Amino acid sequence: MIDIEQYGFDSFYKKEFEAFKDSGFEPGRITAEHKQRYNVITRHGEITGEVTGRFLYDTDDSSDFPKTGDWTAVTYFEDDNKCIIHNLLWRRSQFTRGQAGKETGQQVIAANIDYIFIVQSYNQDFSINRIERYMIMAEEGNCEPVVIINKNDLADNPGEYLERIRKRLKDIPLFSISCETGNGFNELKEFIKTGKTYALAGSSGVGKSSIINLLMNNTLQKTAEIRVSDGRGKHTTTRRELFLLPGGGIIIDTPGMREFSIRSSDVAGADIYSDIAEIAEGCRFKDCSHMQESGCAVKEALANGIITEEHLENYFKLKKESDYLDSLIDKNIYLERKKKEKELHRIIKRYYKNGNSKGNI
Repeated sequence: MIDIEQYGFDSFYKKEFEAFKDSGFEPGRITAEHKQRYNVITRHGEITGEVTGRFLYDTDDSSDFPKTGDWTAVTYFEDDNKCIIHNLLWRRSQFTRGQAGKETGQQVIAANIDYIFIVQSYNQDFSINRIERYMIMAEEGNCEPVVIINKNDLADNPGEYLERIRKRLKDIPLFSISCETGNGFNELKEFIKTGKTYALAGSSGVGKSSIINLLMNNTLQKTAEIRVSDGRGKHTTTRRELFLLPGGGIIIDTPGMREFSIRSSDVAGADIYSDIAEIAEGCRFKDCSHMQESGCAVKEALANGIITEEHLENYFKLKKESDYLDSLIDKNIYLERKKKEKELHRIIKRYYKNGNSKGNI
C-alpha cells in the first residue's frame, strides 16, 4: 500500500475529502495527463483513471477538468488497476497562464502547488522582467515564488546577476546552482520539505529537467543542449508530470514557456509592485498615471534611484496588458448578455406566433 500523505494528502485535503468518504470513494492525486486519461496515485499505487460520463457532460470549461496535482475522489475497477474519477477536491492553489490569442480564459498548468520554482540560467535567457511576470502568476494562483538561476559554472560573474535580482526583488528566496557541477544544489535540497509540492517553470533549455534528474538521483527526464546562437533550448518536456522525491517533497515538471500572457489581475496591487503602490500614495493626484503629472512621487523616486527604470517600465507594461484583458472580459460579458437577451426575445416571439396570449406566458 502507498502512503498518500507523502504525496501531500495533508489535514486540509483530508478535511476536504470527508464529504466523499461515506460514499465509498478513495482519494487519488493526478500525476500526469493524457488528454482524457490520467495517471492517478492512490493507496494501490499509480493507476490509470478517466472521468465519469457525467463529469464529461457537465464540464464546459477545460480548466475544470483534472490537472496534474489535483486531488480527486475515485472508485476502483479491474482489480484496483484502474479507477473512475468522480469529483475534484477544491484547489488550494494553481499555476495558470492566459489563453493564447485574444481568448480571456485561463489554462491551468498544475494544481495544488506550494512553491513555484522560477528557473532561469546565466545566459541570454536571463530576464528579471520575465521573473516578475512569473511572480504575478504565482501570486494569482496562491503559490509562493522561488527563483533558481542555473548554470553558474558558465557565468563570468554570477554575483552580478544575483545583485541585479536582489536590487529589484528584495525578499524572494534565491538559489544559484549548477546542474553540471552540483554547485549550490545542497542548499536547494534543504529548502524542499516533505509533503510540500513544488512546480518548475521557465523557458526551454534552462535546465528544469536536469534539476529534476538531480533531485530524483536518476535520469527520468530527457534533456537537450541549448543553441549557442541565441541561448534557447528545445522543448524536452511535453507534459506536466508529478514525481515524489527520494528525500521527501513532490516536484512537478512543466513544458517550457518563453512567451505567455498573464491573466486579468490587479497588477497595481500585486506584491511584486507593492513598493510602487506605497510610493504612489505620496503622489499629488489620486489618479496619477506616473507619466506626465506634476507632484508625482513615483517619478521622484525613480530620479532618486529608489526604484529602477526597468522595474517601473515592466510595471507599466504588465498593467497595460492587465487592463486590456479586463476590457476584453467586460466586452465578452456584455456580448454574452446581449446574446442571451436576443435568444429570449426569439423564444417569446415564437411563443406568441403559436397563438398564445400574453397572459399565459
